[in-house]
Amino acid sequence: MNPESYTKNIGYEFYDFIKSLVNDRFVGRETELKKFEEILQYPRRGKRMPVIVVSGYSGCGKSWLLAKFASILEEERLPFVPLDLRSISTSSLPAGFARIAEEAFDRIGLKTPRFDRTMAIYRRRFAGVVPESREESGGFIREIIRSFRGEDADIQHESKELNGLYGEDWESSLSAKPLFEHLNAMSIALAEDIERGLDRKKHPFLTVLLDPWDIYSERFAEHWFKLFENCSRLLVVIASRSPLDNGEIIAITPGDFDEEDSRTALRRRGIGSDQAVAKIIEGTGGNPLGISLAASITDLIARTGDIIRSDTFDIPPNDGFAKAYTDRICGLLRDGEKFAAAAALRVENLPLDLLAELFAQRADFSRGLLSVAGLLPIDPPLSAEVQVRFHSLIEEPLENVSLDVHIPTKSDLARRAKRLMERENLLEWGVATRQFARVVEP
Repeated sequence: MNPESYTKNIGYEFYDFIKSLVNDRFVGRETELKKFEEILQYPRRGKRMPVIVVSGYSGCGKSWLLAKFASILEEERLPFVPLDLRSISTSSLPAGFARIAEEAFDRIGLKTPRFDRTMAIYRRRFAGVVPESREESGGFIREIIRSFRGEDADIQHESKELNGLYGEDWESSLSAKPLFEHLNAMSIALAEDIERGLDRKKHPFLTVLLDPWDIYSERFAEHWFKLFENCSRLLVVIASRSPLDNGEIIAITPGDFDEEDSRTALRRRGIGSDQAVAKIIEGTGGNPLGISLAASITDLIARTGDIIRSDTFDIPPNDGFAKAYTDRICGLLRDGEKFAAAAALRVENLPLDLLAELFAQRADFSRGLLSVAGLLPIDPPLSAEVQVRFHSLIEEPLENVSLDVHIPTKSDLARRAKRLMERENLLEWGVATRQFARVVEP
């Protein structure tokens, strides 16, 4: 079998693997989960869908809670759109809006003619892109799908609110407006498309999961929240390190595990010694990230056939638990796991299938990456379009360890990418090669 053929499904395998980890290792948060399940019943009570903000310090479990929410939505067969706000493809406001529109169409067939029109005007005004007529009515792919279904391609773009703001000929008027007005129009148009387009019987609401909300997202908060406020059928869940004060929101603040949840989490990972449990809780304060790291140390010690010692979970005076435990884990990883971790850390913003194919000549790369995902905290992906992201608290200690790992140089990777481009995936690899500029050389 061609060594690269396996990589085409690695994104789905990784996503399923992390999803199973979340379900198997998720502990506590009964209050937060009960509140979320109550919110899912809002349409039956005639209530509009709210904005939920999950906020808290780094390592408290915000991303895991969002992943658990996503799992509940999947089980209930409720449509949702995940947005990784760190991704190059979704970090800008227009790109984020476009991703919601595209995913909503792909998942439930939701048409967004008003938003598509505002996006086409924006691209023409600020990027010099003149779309073809089919693109203006929803894109080339959507045109093909409509033709197979025998649907009318002349989708109406009328918008009561846009008419009120910019006049009946709002499309012509908007073209000359500044950027702020284009972003404003996009949020209004997308909200109207979702509000009008969702089939109330099949899909009473659509959920959008945004992680993480940061300073860049906050710059465009006015337009994000205009979308949220104008659409009563949009449930929004935001993960943010800091609380948000943008209108009426439901705040969820996960904190440290209490002693019972800490013991449960450690027991599920095979740590039953009262002495070891007490030392871990004392050293981490019940921090969920710290509990996870300590449990991974135990997994790795058991793999070597060794035993837990009295100093296994000691933390040096000048180190925090994140550095001390990450250093210990890295010292116990196998060479293939260290290589996979180093490669994933240094080659950022690359979907997992492309990352795996880039290193496909190393037969143990994909296997090593899956193994590492079960040992080092990785922000759980919310879809199979995965980019491997280690938790921010362990990036620095992991970077120091990974410097000792030899991976191909930038020129080696460029040659590899060129060979792949000659074979297939020309467009994708053309994009990928431009992302190697700063991340590959040790």
